[in-house]
Amino acid sequence: MQKASLLSLQDIMNDIAGQRPDAVAQTCQKTAKKKAAAKPLDELQAFIQLDPLLADLHKQYMGAKNNCAELVRAHGSDDVMVDVAMDMEDSAWCMMQTRYLEVRAKRGLMEKAQHLMRVSEHDMRQVAEEDLKQERKKQFDLYLAMLEMFKQQRQKERRLDLGTFEALFVLLIFKILPVPNRLIGPTAKLIA
Repeated sequence: MQKASLLSLQDIMNDIAGQRPDAVAQTCQKTAKKKAAAKPLDELQAFIQLDPLLADLHKQYMGAKNNCAELVRAHGSDDVMVDVAMDMEDSAWCMMQTRYLEVRAKRGLMEKAQHLMRVSEHDMRQVAEEDLKQERKKQFDLYLAMLEMFKQQRQKERRLDLGTFEALFVLLIFKILPVPNRLIGPTAKLIA
């Protein structure tokens, strides 16, 4: 998993260890919101999949846009090369928009694009639901692992407590540890 996209395992463990009863539910909601940020195809993207010329013009526009941004970073916005790059970006934008309007006017392509958008939206919903189910399962497994860890820790602590008591008892029986007279009492002096 990437660090930026983590709903950090450490955060989940801290929430559970902090005994927040709603920790898992809140984590699931956060994950669902992040997944919802991914969007299905918009109309332009659908037409780009259907029309190779529009796809090529879009690619040229994105290249010109990236080139312009790179030149601005390298030389500042007042450079002459940046002006030329901005003109090239505008030109590529206009060509792409012109073709986009031409493609939108074609009824058959519009229906195909709308179908692609619906399918994309449906697929995104299914992916989001599946991701949410997997995330819930992971969190439930983590919760069970944390419970098991706490259970083992408690058992270990109990064993240490019993072991310490038993060791002290054995030492007292064999009189290795000195016992103050006030604890022994008057009847114990008669036995010794």
